[in-house]
Amino acid sequence: MAFLMVVAIAGVLAYAMKLVLTPRDLSKEDPRQTFEWFVCSPLPPSVHNLKAKGIIAITGGNVGIDFHFDPQDHDDIIKGGRFQLADDKVHQWVKEFQPEGVTGSVTRYVRANEGMTQTAFFVADDRRRAWFREVRY
Repeated sequence: MAFLMVVAIAGVLAYAMKLVLTPRDLSKEDPRQTFEWFVCSPLPPSVHNLKAKGIIAITGGNVGIDFHFDPQDHDDIIKGGRFQLADDKVHQWVKEFQPEGVTGSVTRYVRANEGMTQTAFFVADDRRRAWFREVRY
């Protein structure tokens, strides 16, 4: 009986180690769940054209989530995601971010992170399109 218990525990530990060490490819996951995990939860009803990409691993990673939404959900996303308007002390990549195909400016927000994570949220001037980026070191 003790042998079976040891084998069961070893199996569970091996499975847990595999999950921890296997990188997550966000493009293969449900983008709605990815949005709720990284941006805010619950997913606002107006969010559409949702695309998630990036790889997250134990050693770091990058997350990219792009989407469209209705302007009335803007404040709920900012509040729900705990974002704050970026100041001049933000990381250089946040200052330089310009979404592909967008000629206008974007409003930059950041989230206070702990550890080796940098999180930024960018909103188009018309408040209909947004880009979330997270970098983990």
